[in-house]
Amino acid sequence: MEIRIDKLLKFNAWLYGSIIDMNVDYFIEKINTNTGSADYKTNVKGKMTTGVFEKDPHFHTTFTRFRERNSEITDVLKPALDLTDVWGIKNDTGDFTKLHKHGESHISGLFYLNHHPQVLEFPQLNLKIKPEPGLFLIWNSSLWHKCDPIVYKEPKYAVVFNLKYRNEPPLML
Repeated sequence: MEIRIDKLLKFNAWLYGSIIDMNVDYFIEKINTNTGSADYKTNVKGKMTTGVFEKDPHFHTTFTRFRERNSEITDVLKPALDLTDVWGIKNDTGDFTKLHKHGESHISGLFYLNHHPQVLEFPQLNLKIKPEPGLFLIWNSSLWHKCDPIVYKEPKYAVVFNLKYRNEPPLML
């Protein structure tokens, strides 16, 4: 038996962003000294940290700054959120991020640590975002996104995270 279903699924897509004041050098140094175990093993075909930022006070301060600066989206950033994972990335020449989504989470996000020409693409939104230091983004985790291979010499740095609403099942869209 074969089954094939082609159906457009519609959902409320959203993405929010703003520039946040942060110590980008701190995060870059932490990424540079903590990559290795997850490098090239996930959708990020580049260098990654694991277990470095979950309890890092600088990460939590940066997230709180974003939340406070964007108080108009408190319906999205409910107080009952759990951080499920967070990792730093360093992408060098040839590195990229495969087209993917974070369907087991509710909210995904990142903040960039440097200017870079490798854009983050959200095909469903027909949106390309160019990294700049302090640019903090969050989006519903069901949005597909990717970055094409870097063709430049300078690396791109970011910190990426996922959140779930406490006591709610994953969206899995």
